[in-house]
Amino acid sequence: MEAGSKGTAAAVTRPGSAAARVAPPPATTPSPNATLYSTNNASTRGAAPGGHGLFIGAAFSNNKGKGNPYMDFQLVWESPSNVDIVDGNGQLVKTGATIRPATTIDMAAGVEVIASEQPDKDIRVAVDLFAGIGYRSWADLPSGFHLPDVLGQSSGLVVTQSDHVALRAGLALNYDINKWVGLRTGIEGRYYTPFTIENDYPVSTGIDSFQVAWVFALTGKVRLQSD
Repeated sequence: MEAGSKGTAAAVTRPGSAAARVAPPPATTPSPNATLYSTNNASTRGAAPGGHGLFIGAAFSNNKGKGNPYMDFQLVWESPSNVDIVDGNGQLVKTGATIRPATTIDMAAGVEVIASEQPDKDIRVAVDLFAGIGYRSWADLPSGFHLPDVLGQSSGLVVTQSDHVALRAGLALNYDINKWVGLRTGIEGRYYTPFTIENDYPVSTGIDSFQVAWVFALTGKVRLQSD
């Protein structure tokens, strides 16, 4: 990120004069540990600032024998927070900027088709077909958080990223090795509708924004049973 600079005038100074003394360094972030919205001396980002949040989730399923349909819903909301904005040169450009993270909503539906099952050994193999839709609301973020090399005039400004919709679909294989351990592997594709990255710049994502991910997970299970 490019830092804004003030114009200076060249002058001849005498050794030992007040004008020849070294000027104090520019203000830097109060903490050497960077936050998510600033960088430290190693040019790495840190954790997001603390705040309030809300998570709501629900899932519904039905056992139909060989095919088990299901639906799930998730909502994540984070409260606004005040942060110090530091540019790529480590200079503090704004204090107490109000950041408003996006609210996300995700809904999915699918069906799990059982390919093989041995109930006496707790072994189960199933194919999971699923599709979903998600919504990400607008968000207020520091300029340059997603766009590299923004103009110095926007340093310290809080800009808005527009909302967008995500569509996803995938195929996975679930393998319950026993009643304690399970495996899941699969592939998932996601498509994102175009959105404006920063409202101060005419830069938007294209209609070809998509992701393809391969997933592998090893899960452990704990079962509590009372006599």
